[in-house]
Amino acid sequence: MDLSLHGTTDPTSEMNEVAAIANDLTETRVTFDMELYGNVRHTLTSWGVNDYDPKTDTQSYDELLTFPERLF
Repeated sequence: MDLSLHGTTDPTSEMNEVAAIANDLTETRVTFDMELYGNVRHTLTSWGVNDYDPKTDTQSYDELLTFPERLF
């Protein structure tokens, strides 16, 4: 199982690339969770940078913590 956490305004991986990854995972029958954070850039969890988003940092951290529970 795969977990992807992504900001929708990330200039490093644009949404068309994220959609392509989702399509590839689906076609190869990989089970995955994908969380998209609207209007959030790449450095959403990097303290001290202009793009840091504390709300998204907390949400993505919660996703990371609960992910292993969904594996079993």
